[in-house]
Amino acid sequence: MTTRLPSWLSAKNTYIAQGLIAQGFHYCGHSDDFSQGHFVEGMEDWDLFFCYGEIGLDAICDKALFSLDLETSELSPEAILEHAQKLISLFSYEWDHNSHSHQQLELFAA
Repeated sequence: MTTRLPSWLSAKNTYIAQGLIAQGFHYCGHSDDFSQGHFVEGMEDWDLFFCYGEIGLDAICDKALFSLDLETSELSPEAILEHAQKLISLFSYEWDHNSHSHQQLELFAA
């Protein structure tokens, strides 16, 4: 199943979002349509929030909301936050160091 992501995300942030979805996050829509929990961390273009009662972790980028359900997790909220931070850093690093961010230009058409 493919999740349709917002067109306004940059290519890099779309890559990061796809990585988060592969790790259990779900795209929920525009963040203005949801109440935000309490802010815990900002990194790159992403802000992380714990839902009230720490039942979920929200990652927001350019008003696109991605959420991870924590109700069945056996990990502490701090461990989950640290893991989410590492994922965003990893996917950002992958984007920056792979061919995604580079484009070979041709000076002359063959």
